[in-house]
Amino acid sequence: MPDECILVHLPVTAPWKRVVTTLILVCILLRPATLRAQVAPRLERLPIAASLAELDFAVGNTPAMAIHSSGCVALFDQDASQVVCIDPLSAAVHRFGRSGAGPGEFKSVNAMVGTPDGGLLVFDVIGNLRFTLITKDWKLDRIVRASQQFQGLFRPTRDSVMTIGGTHGRELLAVSLKDGGVATHFAPAAADTALFVGPNPYDFFGFWPIPLHRGGWYLVSPWHYAVLAEDERGRVVSRFGRDVEREPLSEQELAAGKALLLKANPGRNLDALIERIRKTPKAVIQRAPVEDGKDRLWVITGRIRQDSTELDVFDPGGHFVGTRRVPGEAHALAVRDLDLYVLVEYTAGEHVGAQGVLRYRID
Repeated sequence: MPDECILVHLPVTAPWKRVVTTLILVCILLRPATLRAQVAPRLERLPIAASLAELDFAVGNTPAMAIHSSGCVALFDQDASQVVCIDPLSAAVHRFGRSGAGPGEFKSVNAMVGTPDGGLLVFDVIGNLRFTLITKDWKLDRIVRASQQFQGLFRPTRDSVMTIGGTHGRELLAVSLKDGGVATHFAPAAADTALFVGPNPYDFFGFWPIPLHRGGWYLVSPWHYAVLAEDERGRVVSRFGRDVEREPLSEQELAAGKALLLKANPGRNLDALIERIRKTPKAVIQRAPVEDGKDRLWVITGRIRQDSTELDVFDPGGHFVGTRRVPGEAHALAVRDLDLYVLVEYTAGEHVGAQGVLRYRID
């Protein structure tokens, strides 16, 4: 069957007839489209242990979350200064550490990641300023002193780990897990520096690098909602993102946003900050994104919603493919195979005010 018909008006002449005008219906066969419009992958909600769905401990303002080789979800309990790892189905719990400055003790953890041998690498950012390596069977492997504060841990090996540090936290560094030595892997070029600064020079937001399975990195600028795709040497391959104009916020949304800010910053006058958020022309990236194993980028957006957070999804070519929404205010993401874990603070429903972990299958 024809896929499309075109109505064409043709003048026809003949020597033995006067000029006539005829309407000829021309049908043109078109091939079916070879590419379907892309849509964001579906998120199928999966069951999770009750002790993860609603945590009975606080994870702090800069929560660290990792998936252990056993499948348990590792978080840092700020009150007990312990790494707590909870199996998402059986609710079995492993605990490691306590408060202090001795071996296997912590003060304030801001990053952790699974290691190739099945254990965990934990960074204690305040007070102790050091890396702690935990074995697969929950024993202390070793402690490595750090020379500066770092944020985010990426591509750990037995001997090193990639992290963010340097001047204003804008360099991707290789840190030795033998002696704590640091080597600069790459830093954004001068032409890219503006991506990591807000509306004035004092608003420096740094960046998040997300390692790709195919090699290279996504380098994410939170303020400008821009993403650089870079190779292993830090050379820019492409640049993408969303130039999203912020819709005017309703009074209800402003009130909800102000309530959340007041909770995080008690005693502060936030009217000026709220006004600045209202005038911000573009959406921002709220937390560190993750890559899902197929080089798709999942981004926690800064768009304020009363009861949920929007996750934007980009394909490996940098094309925006859609948005998915998860309940509550998302604080961290982690991926294991095609399972997506989201650490949230509930802003509506029976768990309002509590923190918990949601588990989804990426379809």
